[in-house]
Amino acid sequence: MGEIRLPAPVLDILARVRLTVAPDKLALVSLPPIQMEAARAILDRAGGSLAALITRPDEITLVVPATVWINARFELKGYASADPFRALVLDGELDLDAVGLLAAVTRVLADAGIPVFAISTYKSDVLLVKAHQAPDAQATLERFLESCREQASGRASSR
Repeated sequence: MGEIRLPAPVLDILARVRLTVAPDKLALVSLPPIQMEAARAILDRAGGSLAALITRPDEITLVVPATVWINARFELKGYASADPFRALVLDGELDLDAVGLLAAVTRVLADAGIPVFAISTYKSDVLLVKAHQAPDAQATLERFLESCREQASGRASSR
């Protein structure tokens, strides 16, 4: 992997970030807005697992454990779904003012031919990748993050 030139603040953040893979396989589901009550009930079934509910005027998107979706899908009509996905989670002190952080990470995966569905929380970026591509995505990101650590360390020692 070639070295990617990143702004110093982004490089410093990526040098500190932790990459984990959420344990559950996940389903990505699109529902019509009229299904909000059902979407909330499905989300509740996720318990403490990684899950998300995103609303727009014309759509509800759910990310829930595939095991939850397997049973819930029979209760609904008018949905679209895709699975299984795995979640690669970038945890750390993400700076909400850092420009290009998510772009840098998704670019590395794009260069490896791995499509990404990204969700951000206040404290993390969650990258959903198709389950069969998760090992390659994890290895690609681990190499990239190690490169960021080396670059940040070299930058710090040259000051």
